[in-house]
Amino acid sequence: MGLLGKVVSRFQKFGGKPEDKNSGKPIEVLDRYGRTLEIDRDEWVNNVLIHNMEKVKDDPDALYNMIIGAMHDGFMQEVLIFSRYLYNIDPDRERSTTVLGICLMHTNRWQDAEELFNYYLASDGPSGIVMTNLAKVYNNKGDEELAFKTLLAALNEDPNQDNGLEWYAALEKEKGGAEAEEAAFKKISEVPGSWRSQLYLARFALERDDIKQAVSIYQTVLQNFESIVPSDFLFQMSGDLGLNGYINAITTMVQPCYQPEVHGIQTGNNIIKALVTLERFDEAKSLVDELFRLDRPDWSETLNFWDSNIAEHKLKNEPERAVNYDEFFYHSFQAPIWLGYNKPFEKFFPEKGVNAPSVIIFGGVVIRDKQNDAGKSSLTDTTGRLSRSIPLGLGEYLQFKTPASVINTICYHAQVGFAVFQRSPDASELVDHAKRLSSKAAVAINFSIHNDGGQVWVEAKVISITSNKSMTCSQPLTEEDGVRDIQVLYDNIADVIKTLSGIATVSPPAWYSFPQKEHVPNYLLRLEQQLALYMDSHSADKGTLYGEHEILQGAIQLCAYMPSSVPARLICAMTARELGEKYPDIIETNADRFAGLNSDLSQAGEMGRLVQAELRKLILRAVN
Repeated sequence: MGLLGKVVSRFQKFGGKPEDKNSGKPIEVLDRYGRTLEIDRDEWVNNVLIHNMEKVKDDPDALYNMIIGAMHDGFMQEVLIFSRYLYNIDPDRERSTTVLGICLMHTNRWQDAEELFNYYLASDGPSGIVMTNLAKVYNNKGDEELAFKTLLAALNEDPNQDNGLEWYAALEKEKGGAEAEEAAFKKISEVPGSWRSQLYLARFALERDDIKQAVSIYQTVLQNFESIVPSDFLFQMSGDLGLNGYINAITTMVQPCYQPEVHGIQTGNNIIKALVTLERFDEAKSLVDELFRLDRPDWSETLNFWDSNIAEHKLKNEPERAVNYDEFFYHSFQAPIWLGYNKPFEKFFPEKGVNAPSVIIFGGVVIRDKQNDAGKSSLTDTTGRLSRSIPLGLGEYLQFKTPASVINTICYHAQVGFAVFQRSPDASELVDHAKRLSSKAAVAINFSIHNDGGQVWVEAKVISITSNKSMTCSQPLTEEDGVRDIQVLYDNIADVIKTLSGIATVSPPAWYSFPQKEHVPNYLLRLEQQLALYMDSHSADKGTLYGEHEILQGAIQLCAYMPSSVPARLICAMTARELGEKYPDIIETNADRFAGLNSDLSQAGEMGRLVQAELRKLILRAVN
């Protein structure tokens, strides 16, 4: 797919100065699947921005929004011609005059901007925002007195324009300090319809610890809004209350006015933080889910953070469970996790003879220089995930590249999730367990992740069941390349298996391939999440799973990063199937992305067609 087809939306920016277009900083965009793509600035202008503006140039609203985004990116000269075009077609003369005038000022056409603003004021009448920008022209000419007079007139016309109000207050502060600044806000607050100045007056009251006065100001202004409260008001109000320690007031005053589809992620972020601080975790999670349903990929990073943060706080605040260690059990399954329990695809599973030897793989061991408190519950961390994902990856690798039947084994508790051991089992324990799992057991492999002073590595002890001989393979993981190069470890383990047991490698099925190294860390993460989903959905006592939105988003994006990979597509299908039973709205929210996998990134061959059929079923089940 070409560049234009990949770009769905530009990252939203919230205020601030325009970017320097010569900064060399690439443009960040989101594609259909929520992936962040970086595009060279020149390529963005020539192949995306100009093209998209041409497509919408006869739609004033769409063209205006696109121009504003480009102005924030610093492309004033590039959008000047489109700003002139908007000026000629836009029925909203105030906004088109403002946009064109700003472009003229930023391209050093100050005289043209002055004539434009004065023409508007003469023909259309007073406008606060136009007069504020005219004041900037006068200030640039060095006529500070006329600039100040024009700015003050602009605020009396429209007292709620943030740029003009802050400029005026800053000028007054330069003259008379903090008292003059507060007096400036008080003066503008007396203009009919003013509400932005009151926000600053409430802030000053909060900083003096006068919550009573601040609440009085907020309540008075809120009562004057006829329907929806402006987004800027709720955002600054919630931020000021939080920064000054009045957390409960956010939930009593801001939250009742908050509408996610109107007020967005900024105010929502402050409300969620307040709810978490007050230990109202279920309410916080409910709001996170509501924001996820609005399907804004540019909010995903923030929402995914809160999803895991809420789960972590809930766990810390729960009373310590009296865990019955007899309830831990070893769960064993035929590798790989994404194919072993999936009936439609069994015929593609490599056939193993009745006398095929078995390889049993154990994981879940993390050995640290400073061990955690034994028996304590906690959310998984990177080393914990690796203690499961690396064995899962090897299970898949050996299942398709050897004649052996491969079994992964993991220790699990229905109430607290995966067990992480702080020492490796003895070789005799591993051998005995492997024999109980399979009468054809030939090799047992135990993985352990080591963390010593920040140096992280993985060890795999390979034991021959028949001879009791063993060899150890290891690989550093401290640097990212350690995980990326995990196939080197897998190849070494395969060589050791051949040495100890005579099991040699074979050619895998034509449709199977192990990920290229740049995709390995993400692929292993999704394998581990697939295991977590499987265990959660097949346990009588559910509730150990968290981060369901990121899990599905990650599985979809894995397919986009690896469009020809059948395993990636199967991981996605199985992830969606497991999540869909418990969270059907998540599937519906992502229906368009699933459709894109089947259309833009469709796969050939019988296996590919079966996977796409599975995805279509999931979409139909979600939207019907």
